Amino acid sequence: MNRSRLYEQVLAQLREHIAAEGLRTGDRLPPERRLAELLGVSRASVKQAVVALESEGVVQVCHGNGTYLRTDLDAAGAQPRTGRDAAETAVEAHRALEVKLAELAARNRGDSDLASLDPAATANGQGILEHFHETVREAAHNPLLADFAREAAEYAESPPCEPRSGSAAAEHARIAEAIAAGHAHTAGLEMARHLNASAH
Repeated sequence: MNRSRLYEQVLAQLREHIAAEGLRTGDRLPPERRLAELLGVSRASVKQAVVALESEGVVQVCHGNGTYLRTDLDAAGAQPRTGRDAAETAVEAHRALEVKLAELAARNRGDSDLASLDPAATANGQGILEHFHETVREAAHNPLLADFAREAAEYAESPPCEPRSGSAAAEHARIAEAIAAGHAHTAGLEMARHLNASAH
């Protein structure tokens, strides 16, 4: 099955489950493992769907305390996104994941990660720019989130990194500096600014 269609179907199933259970704002969703069993899909697929809903502001993930509905589906739109909207959802999920990975990289990076980040941040060119994002994902030391980010990027209609006459390299340098300093919030903020600039 086409990966993008599978992604849309799992997202639709999750929305239908929330509606069928009558969950309202503030209610807690079942754990991912339980949702995977109920929907008959993999836990990784459920995680991707939850990330998409979080990027839309439908749910809030409280690590260690579960996932909660932030708004009723009636208000957010109970129908799954299709066509161009599905691609927009993928872009939102990709951005949310890359920002989180930058924050984690600032917390979890080691000496070898820093050695890789420095030259990757100052390089230029389409392939090399994407290499920087891959280096950040590796520095986060969370393979599961890194895989989700790669898959979300594949679902998007446009490539995650567009060469912009050296400006992207300067943005990468600021991200790398924040990661090296261990400033998670700043790293995430700089990554968000970079991805927003790349979209225009």
